[in-house]
Amino acid sequence: DAFNVEKDFLIGNTTTLTKREVVTTANCNQCHESLRAHGTIRRNVEHCLMCHTSGAEDQNDPTRQGGTPGVSIDFRVMIHKIHNAQHLPSVLGVTTNADGTRKYDSTPAPYLIGRSTDFSDIGFPIWPNLTNPMPRDEGYSALTSTERGLEDQMRSGVTSCDKCHGDPDGDGPLPAPAQGNLAYTNPIRSACSSCHDDWDPAKPYKSNLLIMPAQPDNTVCVQCHTETGSGLAVRDAHMHPLLNSTTNAGLVFNVTQVTESGTNNSNGKLDPGEKIKVDFTLKDWQGLDVNVSELARMEAVVSGPTSNSNVLLEASFPTAAISGASISTHLPSKQFVEFVGDATSSPDTFTTSMAPHWNVTAATTTVWHVDSKATGSTLSAAANAMQNYVDVVDGTKFTRGDYVVIADGLAGEEYLRVQFVQTNRLWFSSTHSSYDQPALRAAHANGTAIEPVTLVEKTLTTDYTLNATTGAITEVANFPDGKGVLVSYTTDFVVPATYPTALNGSPSYDSTYGKWAGMSLVDGTYTVSLWGERTFTVSAVGETTSYNSVSPAGQKDFLVGSATTITPRAAISSADNCNACHNDIWFHGSHRRGFDTCLACHGTAGAEDRPQYVAANAPATNDTTIDFRQMLHKIHMGSDLTNASTYTVVGFGSGYPNNYSAHTYDKVGFPVMPGGTKQCAKCHGDGNTVWTNPPSRNHPSQPKDTRSWLVACSSCHDSDAAKAHMDAQTSPIGSGTESCAVCHGVGKEWSVTERHKAQ
Repeated sequence: DAFNVEKDFLIGNTTTLTKREVVTTANCNQCHESLRAHGTIRRNVEHCLMCHTSGAEDQNDPTRQGGTPGVSIDFRVMIHKIHNAQHLPSVLGVTTNADGTRKYDSTPAPYLIGRSTDFSDIGFPIWPNLTNPMPRDEGYSALTSTERGLEDQMRSGVTSCDKCHGDPDGDGPLPAPAQGNLAYTNPIRSACSSCHDDWDPAKPYKSNLLIMPAQPDNTVCVQCHTETGSGLAVRDAHMHPLLNSTTNAGLVFNVTQVTESGTNNSNGKLDPGEKIKVDFTLKDWQGLDVNVSELARMEAVVSGPTSNSNVLLEASFPTAAISGASISTHLPSKQFVEFVGDATSSPDTFTTSMAPHWNVTAATTTVWHVDSKATGSTLSAAANAMQNYVDVVDGTKFTRGDYVVIADGLAGEEYLRVQFVQTNRLWFSSTHSSYDQPALRAAHANGTAIEPVTLVEKTLTTDYTLNATTGAITEVANFPDGKGVLVSYTTDFVVPATYPTALNGSPSYDSTYGKWAGMSLVDGTYTVSLWGERTFTVSAVGETTSYNSVSPAGQKDFLVGSATTITPRAAISSADNCNACHNDIWFHGSHRRGFDTCLACHGTAGAEDRPQYVAANAPATNDTTIDFRQMLHKIHMGSDLTNASTYTVVGFGSGYPNNYSAHTYDKVGFPVMPGGTKQCAKCHGDGNTVWTNPPSRNHPSQPKDTRSWLVACSSCHDSDAAKAHMDAQTSPIGSGTESCAVCHGVGKEWSVTERHKAQ
């Protein structure tokens, strides 16, 4: 073990002791937990500063990478560069021409220190910058795509100076660094050029319609770069627009009540067949009302139970259906190409299975009749309800975009649209899609006919009338005799009797991973999540940058069935655990914000990354779940994974068939010291013991136990040998019970707690 201590003292005639404190160890330990360096014998930032002083350089060993002459280890330079390394202009190959303009084709210079340790891949894990670059500089639009890419990287660099120089725990007991404000009031060349290292103080520097002359020393920096008050002021220039209340008023959803509605038993809990009524308010950061009509986007998710969450609903909320800032509403549910009957030669009225129809902008009712039917095939295997694909004898009869009918003229007749043809497997859609029926409504036997059909859209008023309250569709002009009539519409969400297919679901996962698609609803605690966004732009120096002002999720837990006590999620004690490093979370193009929003989808069992049936050219990442039990462990394990080089998660994108983005994490390092990812409490929370003994996640009717240990443990322990060990300790017959707790359970010699102690 090691112990560091420092003592300030006076020299000469100095009478007042002035402690140097621009940053404190508490600031560092927000991410690093227990700061350590040089073989772990340096333990606090005050001790670091004893050697990392002005003028100090690294070893400059000529036998290593040709030496690193001139590489400062002055803390104000080195620490800025390390934490901003992947965004440094020098690392990206951006320098300054003699006339002060940017040069984008210089040779990239990896950031090497000491024994040639390369920090070039290090990034600062703080949002919103991590995925939301700062506003564009003058001339951005005229750059090439490669040059814009470099600018985007630089604009995503560190501006959250207060993470290190401000209060380390907000309203907590720890004080801010006594001199932390020097970061804003005392700009000097060495500090500023540590991040802005394309700037050569010996040359002029052109940026945003201004020219800064060469700066031989620090004497006049503060004349332009004051603390606040202008675009050149240090605080103002480092303020991200998403955090600036003058550009972003913010959004706050508060879900105040979740109640049963429609046909219900009035017992204060939700049951299958009942509608969900949600009461919520919408305000800005100042507490002022915001009308929902101002939103560019609003979404709703229902998931549960909290003991093994599965998604029940993911839906875009058509805001045209509601208005005001204090709202009581049902949740939306889209129904796709529902078969409502065959037309006859007489005037017909058809009624949809659910009502009312919302029939507003972004949720209009659409009616078709079947026009023609082509030769198809038959199912080569039985298909279950909630299955989002079928296997057929001859897949050459089908193409992407085909509407198909299964069991035409028989009980269970239904229509869907093919999204992807994988040889003899026809994929339909995903629960995440808002455009097509995601899965089969009914089970179908082997040999059932499946045939392509063409549809003709009917025109409201000309061809039919709609009673939105009852869901009745009445012909004005007779539809073709004997042809099927189909309707797509948005109605009130009704609690289902069975779980729908998982997000981006596939056969890769089943109930042994906690996926309950097609199984009966389980009593317990469920959660409604609502969030929304509005957009704003920042316009300056001839450039415009757009941002999504998205709210964190407003959430409310509620009871289903015979459950009597609200039981919140327990694996993560608080979103504050994430925010200690990340400050906040802004993801998916800033359409999602906050840990609770993440869990609404990424906390659900069986959820997978974007599959090829959604994005045909995406890499095949079979067995890649986006359930946080796996994905979040793997991301933070990063470079320490055995299979780090091959772990890929496919995310969103646009423009089929390339509507995906592939993400790898082999450069990620977990900054906690000592032990890195062994410090499970960093994320799960001090005093939280749920992670030490993965709880049962079984559905009452599943044939084999959920492998709770495997799902969590194999996320980090991903080697073939480790997986073989887990498989060997699971019964291959009968219940499929894991025996992990025999050795790794609480109190055992090889318990999870013991094996994850940081050394």
